[in-house]
Amino acid sequence: MEYCVRSLPLITFLQWVPDPIVMEFLVFMKKLLIALDYDGTYTEDPKLWDAFIALATKLGHRVICCTMRYEDTEGDEVKDLLRGKVERIFFTGRKNKTESLSAHEVFPDIWIDDAPHWIFQDAL
Repeated sequence: MEYCVRSLPLITFLQWVPDPIVMEFLVFMKKLLIALDYDGTYTEDPKLWDAFIALATKLGHRVICCTMRYEDTEGDEVKDLLRGKVERIFFTGRKNKTESLSAHEVFPDIWIDDAPHWIFQDAL
């Protein structure tokens, strides 16, 4: 039996294919570290991002949250909503995200952020 995959988006194809075949396919894919912003990104549609996190994790990728919030005064909400969903949550305390994560030797392959300038710029 022949399967036509060209007309299917990859995600649809992977959901359609039985798990053992998907897992064999995933061996050849690069595993990505994806940094997801919280305010203005995750908060805009938590159900969408929960599904994204679950699928990315199923495909073998790692998803972290990186927010400019202060952990001690603003972190509880983020922790409550994302604990157990993402691999780790980083609070930068209004510092730029790239330097904050590199201090922890964390270097995302992909950033998902509604305000990408905060990836490289400190807040005032």
